[in-house]
Amino acid sequence: MPILQWFLLFLLSLLISLIFLWLHLPAAMLLGPMIAGIVFSLRAVRCNFRAVFFSLRRLFLAV
Repeated sequence: MPILQWFLLFLLSLLISLIFLWLHLPAAMLLGPMIAGIVFSLRAVRCNFRAVFFSLRRLFLAV
């Protein structure tokens, strides 16, 4: 169920970011996804994606 895990990660990131924006915290749009990723990693949730998407990401970021 990787699609569900990605969706939950997106939802949690959005929720945390909106709360931080509401509190007028600086860098809210950066801290929300970072904290959501930390929560997911502490809960040992793995969000895998296919190698094709990994290659496209590398191409997009020019790494």
